Amino acid sequence: MDCPCPLVTFLSSRKALFNVAQDLSMEDVIAMIQKSRDCLKNFSPAVRQIEKIGKSGKIFEFLNIIQEKKHITSNDVSFLYQLLYDINRGDLVHFLDPIKGYDLNSFYPFDQCYPGKCIIINNCKFENDLLERKGSDIDADELSKTFRQLNYKIERHEDIKSHQIIEVADTLSQQDHSRYSSVVVCILSHGSLRSVYGVDGFPVPVRTFTQKFTGSNCKSLAGKPKLFFVQACQGSKEQIVKRREGTRPIARARNDVIRMETDEDETVEDVIPDEGDFLLAFSTAPGCSSYRDPDKGSYFIQTLCEQIQKDCMRNHLLDILTDVKKRVSKYKIPIEEDQTVKTIPSHYSTLTHKLHFFPVNTR
Repeated sequence: MDCPCPLVTFLSSRKALFNVAQDLSMEDVIAMIQKSRDCLKNFSPAVRQIEKIGKSGKIFEFLNIIQEKKHITSNDVSFLYQLLYDINRGDLVHFLDPIKGYDLNSFYPFDQCYPGKCIIINNCKFENDLLERKGSDIDADELSKTFRQLNYKIERHEDIKSHQIIEVADTLSQQDHSRYSSVVVCILSHGSLRSVYGVDGFPVPVRTFTQKFTGSNCKSLAGKPKLFFVQACQGSKEQIVKRREGTRPIARARNDVIRMETDEDETVEDVIPDEGDFLLAFSTAPGCSSYRDPDKGSYFIQTLCEQIQKDCMRNHLLDILTDVKKRVSKYKIPIEEDQTVKTIPSHYSTLTHKLHFFPVNTR
């Protein structure tokens, strides 16, 4: 007998569990936990964590725990069935049939009601002689739209200086994220290798930002995905694809590079902490330029948003980023009257589970 398609199983299970969660009252969920108190006695810290999150999240965290204790398996969900009968909600057991064959521990728990905060830093107009990043507002708007559709709480910061970028990180990391499933940070700015820039022209190392969200610095995000998307150059290298003669000037694309001396002994892995649950996606490869269309936005951000909107129900995030790389790498970007270039995004991940986003209207 063929195994069920993982995609179908995952989506069917997610829908089933949300249907159960929506029909259960908070009292029902607490009653299920109380009924399972004996088998959960070795998981008291996890149980306390369950109490802090939203109702839908409680269901997923609870199922993760009882599966970890082997009280439900891919072929036996009788324990869960019995719990529903014990709290007089046997009317819901038919929703649970799709759980068979689904490994709940493969995915990050994701509360559709409280996915998390999405911070967008959009630096367009710079001081001194740094060029305006025309088209960046289009990127910021599309990111806002995309993550708002996923029910994230959007917070935007426009044209901020280097010390303010660090202040944003400090403030965000000091907040209580207990009820949330993740955090998203998007930075749109000029850049150089492993750094982004404030509008004052001073660099902020990316690791300075990401380090704020380690388990020791931000306990309420420990074990949860921390996602960083950066639209900025990482250097000045350009991959010239073709020189054309006798053509009119195009020069539409603009890059986000600031040329400066870099420490070549530092490794690119230094952009994220050496612990789990981090993902950092750059618009380009280390040492290379990144590009924007002043009328349409950047190639990376626009493609990223399009792929998330199109595939978030079908693919997990790392698969989406692979598709983004493939698409962006095929673009031939006009930069001069006789030149086109290519670019390819890059990412660094210590995620320990798969992550699926879900739009707010998914039931």
